[in-house]
Amino acid sequence: MAILFPLFVLTATGSAVEQVITNQKRNWGGAELGRLPLFFAAHSLSLWVLSLIHLESQERTQDKKTL
Repeated sequence: MAILFPLFVLTATGSAVEQVITNQKRNWGGAELGRLPLFFAAHSLSLWVLSLIHLESQERTQDKKTL
């Protein structure tokens, strides 16, 4: 579990949950709830880590193609 939990967090960060929430808000009509940026730092850090992983995998793919 200690190895899988961070993987699940990163996967959830990269998901399209915002689109689902936006669609549900349209169905609610005029009832708008404000957002509290409680997890802004954690979300930003997770996205940064994901972008580093993505860049590293692209570099490895390009290195394999040149060989």
